[in-house]
Amino acid sequence: MSRAEDDLAAAEADARQARALLTGTLVDLQARLHPRALVREAIDEVRDAGHELLRAGVAAAKRNPTPLIAVAGTLVALVARYWIVGTQENAGDPATEPQAPRLQREDNDPPEGKPDD
Repeated sequence: MSRAEDDLAAAEADARQARALLTGTLVDLQARLHPRALVREAIDEVRDAGHELLRAGVAAAKRNPTPLIAVAGTLVALVARYWIVGTQENAGDPATEPQAPRLQREDNDPPEGKPDD
């Protein structure tokens, strides 16, 4: 073989190697850009960020629990506001007061110990 043929064979071998490398890169890119892979990666990132945020929040609450207590109290007040307002509005209203058990006999009740006629 002449030098030109050797150079041509070497160039073809380099081209085959470059094509194989390019094909591998394209397959890798296709796998990375597949919608399921993108969704999986996004979910993993959100999960990791959520765990980190949770750890930071717990650490902050341990250092200073007062804001957490204030937020919890506010949430309880928001959830129970109608019940709280309702109990305050009906305070002193005889219709809403709990009834004491009847201890006295009413006139139309039969006397105890005597059978009805």
